[in-house]
Amino acid sequence: MTRISRVICIHGFWSHGAGMVLIKRYLEKEYGLDVELYSYPSVTESLDRNAERLERHILDNDLMDSHIVAHSLGGVVSLRMLARGNVELGGRL
Repeated sequence: MTRISRVICIHGFWSHGAGMVLIKRYLEKEYGLDVELYSYPSVTESLDRNAERLERHILDNDLMDSHIVAHSLGGVVSLRMLARGNVELGGRL
């Protein structure tokens, strides 16, 4: 089993990727993980559109071998993305 060292942090409703910066710093410092903050338009786009955007981001940047840490709506967007069936996440949500 390969150790996954990349994490994508996804914010919740009415927030921005920068809202997850403390979690990013902690995961990098304590666990040596490579952490990316992902931001999406939580208010102006639909759930399906945001799931599609996340899917496209993961596929375009070859991030399938990642964990996702998500807060609130970010978790729902992530679950919707996985339900679409186009991304097989190597890590955990």
